[in-house]
Amino acid sequence: MIAEVPTVAIEKVEMWQNTSIIADENLAHRMGLIPIMVDPKLIEFKTAEKEYDETNCLRFKLHVVCSKKDPKIPTPLNINDVEQEEKIFNNSNVFSGQLEWVPIGD
Repeated sequence: MIAEVPTVAIEKVEMWQNTSIIADENLAHRMGLIPIMVDPKLIEFKTAEKEYDETNCLRFKLHVVCSKKDPKIPTPLNINDVEQEEKIFNNSNVFSGQLEWVPIGD
């Protein structure tokens, strides 16, 4: 029954520079699990012959850079606590809210 419910999900991922510790394939898979709150009736089904356009796809951009909050502080070798990560680094974690919608066409 769940297979018959129309949903919108990330299917195709293009990566230009992934410097994270997560492999490209794993990152693309995780992005496909993000729920996209769009009414599927507003998106046409894309056939193999048709190009991607504003009627059959949505485009998102994810650009996140992890950096030290203070470059003078030495980085500990083992960080086992998320709170400690957030004290030392900016953007130590990436969240689905950081995806930016990029309009296509009209």
